[in-house]
Amino acid sequence: MEITMENFWRQLPRILISIAESNFVAIDVEMTGIADKMSENFWKKTNQTRQGIYETGKRIASTYNVFELGLTCVKPDGDDSYKTESYSFYVSPLLLEDTREDSFFAKDLGRNLTASLSTLKFMRKEGLQLEKIFDNPVPYLSRKESRDAIERLESRAQTQPIKDHPYDEDEEGLNFFSTYVFDEITSWLGDRNDDRKSEIEIRIPYSGSKKRSSVYHKIVRVTAQNLVPHMKCRTWNHGLSVIISPEDSDENQERQQTFRDNLSASIRKQTGLRLIMEALSGGHFADIIDPSYIIEALSSWPGGMTVQSFCQEVQQKFGNAPLLSPERESGEDSEGVVSTTPEQESSYFSEESPNNIGNSLEEAKGEQSWRLPESSSEWITSFPHTPVSPSGSWGNPAGYSGERHSEDDISEATLSDQIRAALWTLESKLQLQRPPIVGHNQFFDLLFIYQTFFDDLPASCGEFFANIYELFPHIIDTKLMAIADQAIEGEDPLADIFDRFIGDVCRPSIGWDPAHGYSRRANAHEAGYDSFMTAVILLRLAHKLARRTLDNVDEGESWDKKMRRLYDKGWLLEIGRDPECFGSDSGSDFEKSTASSDGDDEEVGELYWGHSVFDMFRNTLRIGPSTNVFLERQWAADRAFRQVPRPTSDTEGCSIRS
Repeated sequence: MEITMENFWRQLPRILISIAESNFVAIDVEMTGIADKMSENFWKKTNQTRQGIYETGKRIASTYNVFELGLTCVKPDGDDSYKTESYSFYVSPLLLEDTREDSFFAKDLGRNLTASLSTLKFMRKEGLQLEKIFDNPVPYLSRKESRDAIERLESRAQTQPIKDHPYDEDEEGLNFFSTYVFDEITSWLGDRNDDRKSEIEIRIPYSGSKKRSSVYHKIVRVTAQNLVPHMKCRTWNHGLSVIISPEDSDENQERQQTFRDNLSASIRKQTGLRLIMEALSGGHFADIIDPSYIIEALSSWPGGMTVQSFCQEVQQKFGNAPLLSPERESGEDSEGVVSTTPEQESSYFSEESPNNIGNSLEEAKGEQSWRLPESSSEWITSFPHTPVSPSGSWGNPAGYSGERHSEDDISEATLSDQIRAALWTLESKLQLQRPPIVGHNQFFDLLFIYQTFFDDLPASCGEFFANIYELFPHIIDTKLMAIADQAIEGEDPLADIFDRFIGDVCRPSIGWDPAHGYSRRANAHEAGYDSFMTAVILLRLAHKLARRTLDNVDEGESWDKKMRRLYDKGWLLEIGRDPECFGSDSGSDFEKSTASSDGDDEEVGELYWGHSVFDMFRNTLRIGPSTNVFLERQWAADRAFRQVPRPTSDTEGCSIRS
């Protein structure tokens, strides 16, 4: 399903539920560039270090843009069957500019769009349209951009010293005007009469030069700053006068509050796609979402999900919401701070019963340790809070009986409270258990995701890998799985590997709703479809590898069977060889090698993070040919390493494991 600004708020509840109940989430990112001249020269070297590989990728991800994001959620759907939901988002540097405040916010942010010519040629060849990023895309703000926007507002709220002009006043004839301004202000200060005017008016000489007029204004403001710092200046009469008047503290506070409200509204509106990333990474998203957006979107969708059906589905699938965190009780938000460490989170994944995933919120209440907020923006999330009823009814507003009513009969405030409670439940579930992230050769995907949605990429490869593990403590790379299955064929492009795992004889069975799936006419390199292909490869290749283990086969297939698969009878006849030289052709087709009987399928069992088939691949990231990184080890090493000064060489401690 393609998500644009037209359907984002309508589909967001479904997307969040899908993420929360997934066994896996496959992701794919399409970029406006993946190479430059320096990187092309780098890859020709034979002595590549991890740090060198990382710096090359960092430069690319810091230069080019993400233009499409795809994700496919995978969940069990009965015996030996799975259901997928795929979504595709065009990612644009453009922000919403519906109001003057939004336009100011967008201008203040400052973004660039950079594309490589080779990528544009490739996109044209593949039928991909970069211009879709301008066709009503969902906006996004990174964590860093949100922090920077808040810091800029706080900086502007403080009185900034005005710099004087750089000109010689005697030579430029400015001394006379400066004396006039000084005399007017000191005369006003020395006037003790009761009828003294409350303001000082400084008349600006007429000038045909805009620059000279601006210098006159600066002289007034600098002089007032020095002589009457408790007063403010404002331009009057089309710039012909400057009025110096007393500062009204109440008016100033009201103005600052208006600025905060406008910024808060802009951040809520512009965060967009990062809400998805916060859900995937166990971050905070519930308090960023304005419930009115969801109410308006769902109420204008006849026959679709309603506010009450969304809230009830969350309650049925994920139980009661935990008690309000300290952040929420104080109205504070810890943007992006996760409540559990990767080590703590791993303990929630049951290796015996994958069905326990998603049903342990109630048990985890007592174990959850909330961190103190790190954000200085308490005012961003100053919502009224929903009282938790004594009966433990998952944060429903007081007086809510759980009975279905027409939403026309329910106040918007009540609907907002219900949505907040549902979002808090989803957020808490995902903070306890983030779904495993699956990608195909996903090193560059993670680089771009980090740079686009989280923060600037760090200088050290070790710090980046540790940060990625903090965000996504469960990662599987299907490229490594494909290579483990077949060393040569595993290096093929994603679409070629996918083609080997389609067909009715392949197991497990994979289905999808028409609105959330793809036909065979879909295009490779379209992010949503690529994420779907990645999900299919994960399930069917994992099933194949698990069957191989259960059958106690040390090698994937016998030598004769492998040779029959590689050299068909027709080719052997063409070169004058015996077509039966590798034995009889009895079920050697590749697809048959991926299939198994129903009885065998029961032995494989449900595929989930703790399944033994993933033992070789958990949290192992392929960053280059024969170059893998073990994220969990890197995270543990980096955490210990931060206790001592860093080495002088960035490459120290970054040796390659082949």
